[in-house]
Amino acid sequence: MGRELTMTPSVGETAQIDLGGSTLSRNMNAKSKLVEGMTDAAGFVIGSLIAFGLGRLLGFDLFAPGYGFSSTVAILLAGLGAGLGVAAARRLVARMP
Repeated sequence: MGRELTMTPSVGETAQIDLGGSTLSRNMNAKSKLVEGMTDAAGFVIGSLIAFGLGRLLGFDLFAPGYGFSSTVAILLAGLGAGLGVAAARRLVARMP
């Protein structure tokens, strides 16, 4: 009850969040946001393409007519691959200095 949330963000500068004594800072400049967005996009595309190829090797056809078993499994694989690709890309960027 004694904690008060105050935010003072400025574009291109450091945003500070004060939670009654503990201050969290995060750099919110445009370049880091661009890198984050491009990393997510690349991970999404690469992950989904890898999953698509794996699905084709296993005999599942993403573009089969209707929503049969083969098509449904391929859609699930593509979604799973995209999510894993984004997670892997974020981990790679987080490890970079």
